[in-house]
Amino acid sequence: MTWTLDDIAIKIRKDLKIESEKFFSPWEMTSAINDAIRDAESIIINEFSDFFLTYADYDLTAGDTFITMPSDVYMARIRYVQWDEDGPDDNTNNDTYHIKKIRLEEIPWVCTDDRYKYRLLNDATNGLVMNLYPAIQETGTNRIRVWYIRKAKQLSALTDVCDIPFIGYVISHVKLRVMFDEGHPLLEIEKVNFDNAKMQLIKNVTVMADDGEDSKFEPSNDTLIAYNEME
Repeated sequence: MTWTLDDIAIKIRKDLKIESEKFFSPWEMTSAINDAIRDAESIIINEFSDFFLTYADYDLTAGDTFITMPSDVYMARIRYVQWDEDGPDDNTNNDTYHIKKIRLEEIPWVCTDDRYKYRLLNDATNGLVMNLYPAIQETGTNRIRVWYIRKAKQLSALTDVCDIPFIGYVISHVKLRVMFDEGHPLLEIEKVNFDNAKMQLIKNVTVMADDGEDSKFEPSNDTLIAYNEME
């Protein structure tokens, strides 16, 4: 079952019998739900960060020195960066290679004949960017693919769907906040429910991590990327 923002809010209000009360406004409810999602997000990424693994492809323009990072990247968590003359989905040739992070002391010696390397910078104007060394040498479509850990989806519209793998954690998290503000007599019981929900969330995520990867934190690139890596 998918859970929308509206579904979650209705469930919480019904369980706490506050459907007809003005206590805890819709804005407060949405804020509390998103706070719960952020807490669940940190637990999930600590247990198995690749639950939120995704990628973005980038067009290149000759002369540019950087590409902007995805707006939903989680704390600059980059897993893998690749370049391909014909696009990352083309595997008919051997022009794919891993774009590696460059050490700061190596930057002065990068020349235009070198393969691209990168450094992450937090630019005051452009935000989080991936600086490429050397500067981009030719214009092309979908030349670079960045594999990264994204943030969990924050909900704003009533129809937005939550992507946390165990919704009970989010629901119990919000219930605790409402019950604490209300001085609810069953607060201590809900604390026990919350602890159980947290264990279930971790269990759901760690089961997904049990797939033969080298590490639940840093999976093998060979199993993520089916391309040739040319050193």
